[in-house]
Amino acid sequence: MNSRASLFVCLACLSALPRAACGQDWTVVSDPITPQEFVEILALGERQDLNEAGPATDREKRLLIKLYGVAREGSCVPETEWVCAYDYYLAVSEYGIDALQGAFRIGFFGEIRGIQWLSERTPESYDSARLRLQVANYPSHAVKANPELREAVRTIELVVTAVGVREGRP
Repeated sequence: MNSRASLFVCLACLSALPRAACGQDWTVVSDPITPQEFVEILALGERQDLNEAGPATDREKRLLIKLYGVAREGSCVPETEWVCAYDYYLAVSEYGIDALQGAFRIGFFGEIRGIQWLSERTPESYDSARLRLQVANYPSHAVKANPELREAVRTIELVVTAVGVREGRP
């Protein structure tokens, strides 16, 4: 199989990822990524390894999670082309040979300002992670450059698995 065919198969698999698993009742906030998003993530994405986030310990982290942000230009600063927001994506993998893996769009935010990987010791948490994100409507550099922007920061919690992302406890 040539490299073009391999890439097509990879993109087809990623775009067909399930939105819910095994009959679970998910309030999904994620969408499987599209082939165009996949290319943008590879070409333009800024990556952050979330396994380095605390306060959960390495023993409590049963998934590999990477966050990707793709910058979006806008007019939040007058008379300029400025990064005004990011599309954010999670790449998730279980550990092991037959590990489930997934990639999901989690939102369009000005910027994610903080991430915590929360400790959770329940049987349901074995193959999931609970993340607390502080998200702002504009990146901090845009707010500094344009004091007229009304900044709003909120906290969201996500429950992440290799098959989907849903809202967690507020």
